[in-house]
Amino acid sequence: MNTELITVGNLPPQIKDAFNISPNSSRKEIRQHILSFEDYLNSLGGAEFEVEENHSFSDGVYVRTVFLKAGNLITGKIHKTEHSNIISMGDVSVLTEFGYERYTVTDRPIIFKSAPWTKRIVFAHKDTSWTVIHPTHETDLVKIEEQVIAKSYEELEQIESQTVFELEVKAQ
Repeated sequence: MNTELITVGNLPPQIKDAFNISPNSSRKEIRQHILSFEDYLNSLGGAEFEVEENHSFSDGVYVRTVFLKAGNLITGKIHKTEHSNIISMGDVSVLTEFGYERYTVTDRPIIFKSAPWTKRIVFAHKDTSWTVIHPTHETDLVKIEEQVIAKSYEELEQIESQTVFELEVKAQ
């Protein structure tokens, strides 16, 4: 990801605030910015659009594709695990705690990996098709969300603390 967060490119003026972060901001400060921006969006009454989704399952794999219409501005959920992403068409600006990136599909899909604990602000410059791939044998969407989505960063920190504690106990 690009760590230069000052230049956001040619975003519409009303969208720039979502992406304008000091290049000296810590990951925690960027997380807080994303959460605050999400609160701001929710204060406006939440999403005024429906995100189209397509779900697919195969042996040990859950694939979710979302279609974002040009002009959509959304925040994603906090993912607990590493996962693969494919943007097969479109043009989006994305802010995560790891920086700002613009993904513009030209002649072939863009494939990249997301780190655990990733939460995003996404602005669709053009209609965009974004696919996320999660390893799981589960096919119930509610159970999949429980496996791969955290309700908060505090939940992840508790999981991490518990894991460290269990490893320390095991090592004794």
